[in-house]
Amino acid sequence: MTVEIRATQNNTSQKTGNSSKMAPTKAPQGGAARASGKMASGDDTVNLTNSATQLQALAAQIAELPVADTRLVSEVQVSLASGTFQVAPVKVADNMLTQEKEFAQLEAQE
Repeated sequence: MTVEIRATQNNTSQKTGNSSKMAPTKAPQGGAARASGKMASGDDTVNLTNSATQLQALAAQIAELPVADTRLVSEVQVSLASGTFQVAPVKVADNMLTQEKEFAQLEAQE
């Protein structure tokens, strides 16, 4: 069974994967099905707001991003191999303290 997702404003639609693993649902009795003159078919339709559609697009973009900045990793590898990598101890210490403060705030929220 294919599920079709439609945005409410611009009428674009997107097909999603097979939903055969989902529990079957019954068609609505009366109401919307009778008013439109359509009975339930094998496909489900979900209408999303523009915000939900934008979030879905952003999630897809984020999923395609690499976990690490490959350019930066490559630059560090080259500088380490050539012996030109320089450490700024004060900057490293400041970043470590900032990170520890953020972790402490997260723990306090839990």
